[in-house]
Amino acid sequence: MHSQAVELDGALRTSIEQQILRALAGLGPRIGHVHVRLYGEAGGVCTCYVRVDLLPGGGVAAGETAGDVATAVARAMDRIGAAVRRRLEQRPGATGPETAVLVS
Repeated sequence: MHSQAVELDGALRTSIEQQILRALAGLGPRIGHVHVRLYGEAGGVCTCYVRVDLLPGGGVAAGETAGDVATAVARAMDRIGAAVRRRLEQRPGATGPETAVLVS
C-alpha cells in the first residue's frame, strides 16, 4: 500500500485490507497481487487507485476520487470488485495458485 499526502495509519490500512477481501471474495485462486495507492490533494480530496494482477496473467485497474479517504477507498473497492468479476467472466476456467493478497 502506498500513500502520498495521506496518513496511512494502522486503522486505515486494516480497513483497506478488509475492503479488498470483501471486494474480491470468492476469487482467491484467480488473484495474484493487489496494489493500492492513495493520493492526497488540496482541500482534503483523495484519489484511491487499485490494481489487481490476475492469474495466470493480465490485470484490472480502477480509481476513484472523493472528498475524503474513506469514500474514495469504498468507491474504488466497489469498482474494482465489479471490474475483476467482469474480466474473469470473459476468461472462464483460468486458475492459478492460492491467492496471496499483497498490499504494496
